[in-house]
Amino acid sequence: MEFLLVVGLIIVAVLLFDARSRLKALETRLAERDAAGQWAGPPASRPVPAVARIVPDPVVSTTVAVAPVVVDTLPVDPVSVDRITAAPSIALPDPVAPKPKRGWSFEELFGGKLLIWAGGVTLAVAGVLLVKYSIDLGLLSPAVRVVIGLLFGTALIGGAEAALRQQARVDDVRVHQALSGAGIASLYAAILAAANLYGLIGGGVAFAGLAVVTALAMGLSLRFGAPSAVLGLVGGLAAPALVQAGPPNVPLLCAYLALAIGSLTALSRRQRWLWLGVAAMIGGAGWSGILILNGALDIAATLSLGMLVLLLGLALPLLAVGGEDATDAAGQWSGRLLRGGGALVAALQIAAIVATGGFALLQWGLYLLLSAAVVWLADRERSLRFLPAIGLAVGLALASIWPTPPMDRFAVIVGALGLIHGVGALRNLWRGDGSLLEAGQIAGGAVVVWLVARLQFYEYDGRSPSFALLALALALVPVGAAVLGWRSAPRAEDSRFTLLAFGTGVLVALAGYAGLAGNLFAIAMALALLAGAEGARRGLGRAMRPTLALHALLTLIGGFDPLLQWAVYAQSALYGSPLLASDLPLSLDALRELGLPALLAGLALWRAGAIVPPLAARIVQGVIGIVAAIALHCVYRQQVFGLSTPDAVTRLGLADRIVWEALWLGGAILLWRFTAARRIALAIVAAVLLHSLWFTLVTLNPLWARVAVGPWPVANLLLPAFAVPFAALWMIERLHPAVPRRLIDGGRMILVILLAYASLRQLFVGAILVDAPVSEAENIGWSVLAIALAIGFLIWGIRRASHDWRIASLLLMLAAVAKVFLFDASGLTGLLRIASFLALGFSLIGIGWLYSRYLKRQDA
Repeated sequence: MEFLLVVGLIIVAVLLFDARSRLKALETRLAERDAAGQWAGPPASRPVPAVARIVPDPVVSTTVAVAPVVVDTLPVDPVSVDRITAAPSIALPDPVAPKPKRGWSFEELFGGKLLIWAGGVTLAVAGVLLVKYSIDLGLLSPAVRVVIGLLFGTALIGGAEAALRQQARVDDVRVHQALSGAGIASLYAAILAAANLYGLIGGGVAFAGLAVVTALAMGLSLRFGAPSAVLGLVGGLAAPALVQAGPPNVPLLCAYLALAIGSLTALSRRQRWLWLGVAAMIGGAGWSGILILNGALDIAATLSLGMLVLLLGLALPLLAVGGEDATDAAGQWSGRLLRGGGALVAALQIAAIVATGGFALLQWGLYLLLSAAVVWLADRERSLRFLPAIGLAVGLALASIWPTPPMDRFAVIVGALGLIHGVGALRNLWRGDGSLLEAGQIAGGAVVVWLVARLQFYEYDGRSPSFALLALALALVPVGAAVLGWRSAPRAEDSRFTLLAFGTGVLVALAGYAGLAGNLFAIAMALALLAGAEGARRGLGRAMRPTLALHALLTLIGGFDPLLQWAVYAQSALYGSPLLASDLPLSLDALRELGLPALLAGLALWRAGAIVPPLAARIVQGVIGIVAAIALHCVYRQQVFGLSTPDAVTRLGLADRIVWEALWLGGAILLWRFTAARRIALAIVAAVLLHSLWFTLVTLNPLWARVAVGPWPVANLLLPAFAVPFAALWMIERLHPAVPRRLIDGGRMILVILLAYASLRQLFVGAILVDAPVSEAENIGWSVLAIALAIGFLIWGIRRASHDWRIASLLLMLAAVAKVFLFDASGLTGLLRIASFLALGFSLIGIGWLYSRYLKRQDA
């Protein structure tokens, strides 16, 4: 009962849905007829008599008769009729109402369409059931059953033909399509039963029979439509699996698949059924993939399978759709996608054949044939020009996993692969539409070939001149390509030249890495940098920027070892640890790996000129200057003073530092006076000042570090040690006037104070200022010196009208007063105490007198 209720509810819902659809359609028609000036109603209608209306005209009065209008016979309001007849109007032709767009109703969908297809399937099932019934009763022999199946399928196809011929009476194309599909299915079933169920025919005969039915299905699709083609597709691709028993005959199977898929593809092209061709090729790719995975292919099987893959990947996609001359954009896009995807799948499958076949020459020959075909296809359709790059990448990846290849065979295969793709890319590189794809194939392919060769044959036994020569030989490939296009376009603006030059630069770098010792690599890269700068100067221009950046970076990397060694010990010296000459790189290594490359890099920067952006040029100048300074520092520390022990550093460290700073300061003065390199001179002076302030005044200041300043008063190292930063401040003041004057004067005050107290300390204790404690007389001397400095600062401040110096004078005097009252007075007795207070008193009076005179002069 519940089941009947559910079924009833479903029926009622369907009827309501159908009624709703009809009401919507009726409303649409009423609205359209209303807009056209008509009035929908029941079928019966009555005429409305013509109404005469005089239409006034300023020139001619014309009487226009309104044509009779047929309206539906519904109760009509007289007032409405009078209003219609009284309205001014001109007889116009009735507009043709557009045919309303109708949706599918439940009755039309299931009753008029699906039932016909269901009828066709039912007929096919009925044929199978009829045969089964006869089998169950034992009425028919196996041969008779198969013949009946064939006859039944033939009869259904004949019925489809009859329905097509009587199309005017049948009035539905689905009838003959359903009959045709059921007939094809019956023929397939009969042949399969004869082969697999009854054993009446062998696999070869059954295979041929299925092929005939497949061909028949494709032929019938031309007459009866797509359903027959679908059955032909499914049956044709499934036939080998359905009748196969034992290992497959690969050549025969490949020949059958090529014929069947090719026919289906041709049919899809003729009927514009792209889906059919795509499905056929996907099925063929599935078959070829299964055969590749099964492996154990002999020569005939390898050749036939390879040809099938080439057919599926290259030839049939061209057949399935039109080329670039397709009329619509969608067709062009689908064609490119199909051809590109097919070529990529073919490349991967041929690569799998090569790998599973032991990388034999036959398999490699198939891949080379595919490569040539891909290059031809890309040349034929420029929208597919990315395919050769993919083919080259897959081929080189395959070569990289080749286990223990013979060198001669490897050279032949990789050389042929590079030649095919290189010639194709070079042919298109300098055309009007040549692009980075072709340049990337040439430059990138040459680099990857070197990497693959090194991966396969390098023995990890140090430098290899043979690989260096190989890199240089491969570098000629992008160089030759650039030479061929030298006149094609403005080179400095052409990205193809950029990529070719960069590839050449990488190969030159690889040659230097493989063939040169580590201490020569930096020089080689610097020479390559200079050659690139010269090429940029002579026409390549900005196209050389990436290459110049690469070689500059590699030049710096080439000197990494000495730079790292210097940096480790220099970092320790920053915190007061003695820097010994033995800690630094040898002089020859420093010059070879740092100095000479820096010189060549500077020459390259000069030759490159305006090609290098200003900011990058400044950065490079700074790096070159730092590297050159490190190289000179290593040579200087080892060759001039040779401080190899801590005791030597104590005795001569200050002298070593003074000479080093003075040399750089002298070089900056020469640059300032005799060249236009004012900015470089300023950078050198700033570096000298920072070096002196940090080491002489902070970490290794003789007042608190064990540093020898010399045994004689005044004539010692203190004066030149403090003169260097004093001179640096003076040069900065002139080279860069924007530096605040207060900052310069503050530095001078500190230098003067430290120099004065260090000199006083040396007067009492000798060469090393930290070896003896402060005596009572020296303590008084400190106070006297503070007062003297305060007087001197005040005089200088008054003379220069400098407020900062006068304030410093007051601060010094206050410090001296505080020291005398708080420290000196408590530790002194007798005449020393009296003398100290007398000196302080007279000093205060004298400073006050000077201030009063200066302030009066200022007021005047």
